[in-house]
Amino acid sequence: MTFPEAASYPWLDALTTVMSLVAMWLMARRRIESWVYWIIVDVIGIGLYFVKEVRFVALLYAILLALAIRGLIDWRKASAAHHQGWPQVVIP
Repeated sequence: MTFPEAASYPWLDALTTVMSLVAMWLMARRRIESWVYWIIVDVIGIGLYFVKEVRFVALLYAILLALAIRGLIDWRKASAAHHQGWPQVVIP
């Protein structure tokens, strides 16, 4: 199969896809590291789509970055509360 135009950043695109799959796998297992993967994916996505001049998608990734940072902060607070012997906070 031949595409009319070569992909502009195939390795970065593949990297973000693989990292997203790993992040989903970690999140399904409720691992706090999943948020770090999401943050990295979002930072790469912002840069990638900004350079490709797809500004709306870059904005979407910026919003997702804010959500990932908030998720990491909330999960760290819940983890700290759990390890201090406080009642366990259930993370949905």
